[in-house]
Amino acid sequence: MQGDFSRNTFSKKNHYRGVLQQQGRVQLDSDLNEQQAINQYYDETGARDLIGPAGVPKSKFNGNGFKIGIASDGSDLTIKQGSIYVDGILCENESDVTYNNQVGIDFKDDSFKALYSDKQGTYIVYLDVWQRHITALDDPNIREKALGGPDTATRIKTVWQVKLAKDDNKNSFENWTPYPASNGKLAAKAELALSSIDPCKLSSTIGYRRLENQLYRVEIHKGGKREEATFKWSRDNGSVTAGVTKIDKDEDDKYIVTLKNINRDEVLGFSRGKWVEVLSDYIELNGQPYGAHGELYRISNVDPSNPKIKISCQLNQQTPDKMGSKNLKLRRWDHKGENSYGIPVNQEWIPLEDGITVNFSGDTFHSGDYWLIPARTAINSETGNIEWPSEGGEPSEVERAGIYHHYCPLALVEFDGINFKTVVKDFRRLFPPLTDVNAIDVGFDNEKCEIPNAENVQDALEYLCNLNDSACSLIASPGKDWELIFNKIADKQDAKICFQVGEYLLDKPVILNNKGHLKISGCGPGTRILAPESEAAFSFESCESVEIHSLYAECGKIGFGKGTDLKHLNGVFTFSACPEINIENVKLKCAAGAEKAATCISIRDAPKDKPDSNSPKPKSKNTNIQLVKSVRVRNNDLYVGAEQVGILLVNVARAVVEDNSIVTSEKPKSLSLSRLLENKKYRSAIRKLVISSPVLGVGKDEKEASKISKDEVLIKTEKGSIRFKTDPSLTTTWQTLANNYLPKGIQNDRDLLSNIEKIIDIALLNKGVTSVSGQKFNGFKDWYELLIPKAAGSQGIVIGGGKAQDIHIVNNKISGTRQGIHVGVSHRSEKGEYDIAGVVHIRDNNISILLPSGGPRHGIFAGNCNSLIIENNYVSVKRLPTTLKTSIEGIKVYGYFGKMMIIRQNHLENTTVGIMFKPLGKVSGTPQWIITDNVAPGAKNTVFLPYVTDSTRKLVRGITENYS
Repeated sequence: MQGDFSRNTFSKKNHYRGVLQQQGRVQLDSDLNEQQAINQYYDETGARDLIGPAGVPKSKFNGNGFKIGIASDGSDLTIKQGSIYVDGILCENESDVTYNNQVGIDFKDDSFKALYSDKQGTYIVYLDVWQRHITALDDPNIREKALGGPDTATRIKTVWQVKLAKDDNKNSFENWTPYPASNGKLAAKAELALSSIDPCKLSSTIGYRRLENQLYRVEIHKGGKREEATFKWSRDNGSVTAGVTKIDKDEDDKYIVTLKNINRDEVLGFSRGKWVEVLSDYIELNGQPYGAHGELYRISNVDPSNPKIKISCQLNQQTPDKMGSKNLKLRRWDHKGENSYGIPVNQEWIPLEDGITVNFSGDTFHSGDYWLIPARTAINSETGNIEWPSEGGEPSEVERAGIYHHYCPLALVEFDGINFKTVVKDFRRLFPPLTDVNAIDVGFDNEKCEIPNAENVQDALEYLCNLNDSACSLIASPGKDWELIFNKIADKQDAKICFQVGEYLLDKPVILNNKGHLKISGCGPGTRILAPESEAAFSFESCESVEIHSLYAECGKIGFGKGTDLKHLNGVFTFSACPEINIENVKLKCAAGAEKAATCISIRDAPKDKPDSNSPKPKSKNTNIQLVKSVRVRNNDLYVGAEQVGILLVNVARAVVEDNSIVTSEKPKSLSLSRLLENKKYRSAIRKLVISSPVLGVGKDEKEASKISKDEVLIKTEKGSIRFKTDPSLTTTWQTLANNYLPKGIQNDRDLLSNIEKIIDIALLNKGVTSVSGQKFNGFKDWYELLIPKAAGSQGIVIGGGKAQDIHIVNNKISGTRQGIHVGVSHRSEKGEYDIAGVVHIRDNNISILLPSGGPRHGIFAGNCNSLIIENNYVSVKRLPTTLKTSIEGIKVYGYFGKMMIIRQNHLENTTVGIMFKPLGKVSGTPQWIITDNVAPGAKNTVFLPYVTDSTRKLVRGITENYS
């Protein structure tokens, strides 16, 4: 704003809300202007906070304001009547116009077709909004004629201009700008000078040395990068201007500018040698990239008798008669120099005059960027300097005071180089009055919901309401009693249930019984179903099919022992009598405990009609089995609690368990070693580390006693004897115990075993210290201190029950369990009956076994099976200090087998026995039994066939092709 102002005092950092006048005081222009700036700041900021970066009122002209269209012949764009807010600034278009005749741009002869001919492509149509300073030269109606000529106040005008820019295919128009924003800054200071004898100069003890108060304006002339930008300056804020009547060329190739009036004042007039800028509406409104500026010309002569001045044009400079004609004017600048392009900014401190120096920083400048420097002549100790902020005694680098341009994309259009073809997209956003907001006015994030063609809440609601009723779709949202949504599903009805992002709390399992085909989906791990007091989150019973994917569920409780109301081995997801089940891309976590009681996934068959209580009992339990037809468990992450199970499938006809990650979770701190040992089953597993494979009534003669191995102990009394395996470090401890601490009165072998087990139980419950007949015995204390209560899952994947027809366990990662994969069908029956699975394939699995205690343990176990292939698996065993000698098989195959049994290309690391194969019964004909190309580094036996006859051994091919 190049007005005759004293200074600009507004700063939003002051948080001022108003200016209050006091009686009898001098009225300053800066006070009134600050109040205007405060009002404008609050108005525009409030509007932007309410509306957003840009918005078109729906209540005016049906929301068509600034809507872009194409003229009927394609030669121009149309701009609809209406209003729009851009960064809180109101822009109004009073009537329909076209691009080429809009009021904000003086195109002169340069229509769009002239500027862009043959430049076909996609263009962004955007709005450029800025505020222009208007004086009486720009609008004569401002001047009060009754005053006889002088002007008074000036005006601020909102200018809106519809422009075009080539689409750069970035596909993002948020915070879009047509060219890089200005980041230039300025620092200014008034420096002390050497003593001067000039009586018109003030003392050198002050910085600013002129006799007048001035408002210096430093303005960028040529915009661009730092190395090409230039500036000009004025000590009067660029307010010295004059209207131009005409420009003529004389015989010396100089231009004579006839002014409407000329100020004869030497200070505020035009004099020889000064630089002037020729401006017009065409120049000021047609700013190209990096802003608009006129041409600078030097005054070569001033005619004192009439309002004419002569200016000279430098070589390669645009002549002043090409500057347009509307509101033609001259503006005087006070900088020195011989160049018509201004002063380069890429210098160190640049002197202006009388002590004032400036320094630029930043790398991008726009023409018209300006800074104001109030300078005050010395009248007391507070003056004789400039008003400029400082930090640590150094002048601050200050952002430009203006001009600020605000941009808003309106549309995307196609141009073929001759005509406009189509409006590809309308970018305008409409807003209603606050008292009339409807669903159509509210947007939402459709990325996860993926509702087709839904751009607002109304679209989404209409889509949901129009869904086919026969395939009921329910939306579950977090909140109290969210689970009641399942009550809407009738018996045998099909349903799709979609879970939104959020936490869904349960105080008991959701039970879905006797439903049709169910499909449940969430938004990935962002959908969290939490049941802290339950063993199961969902329990499905007798549903025709269930499909679950993309969510997280966690249960915080397990049940075992007497007095619990929780059923044994429920899963976070529990299924019973559901013929078809598909579980994909879920994350499940079950709780930890001292004994096996829960799973992440449990799938069971359903018994057929229960026999009448008066009917004779069936001979075998599997006569009532109704198989689950198909199970697919794929691409899931399962977090198994200590001592629990990952996946349990019971009586499944066909199962594909593929590409799952099953990992034992960290043990909770509350589950300490002492608390674990209070559980009888856990204590029994630890007891087996020191009393394993007991044999009663042996070693009574010397020959038999001599057969005792290094890891075995023989204990004899008068009426009993027992031999068992133990930790090698405890053999001496047992002998000391047997010789000095056994209780009196042992009656037989079993009584001896019972007493020994009691002694160990007391030691486990008392940190390794036991008591026998009132005597303390510390022999187990060192061993006890080696016990590490490491969290180990019980089993990774279990296939059980009495039936299994087609089982595929492929490419799973199992970590931290005592048993990796266990496939074994069986039931209690009369002697001679046995269950046998059909086809079982176990391949490409990575299994990491953890041994913190005794009890059942193996990498892979397969029982009775007609056709079995175990191949390309990796099994590793991690031992703890107390299980270094605990035996374990990498692969254990035991039971009745059909014609096909192949175990090949498996890597078994740190096992005692690599592969143990124990076939039972007889097989007709010659079977294809192959155990080959396996490796078990460090194993005692790579392949072990215990108690197998030579004839049976000969049926197994490839045994010699396995290595340790």
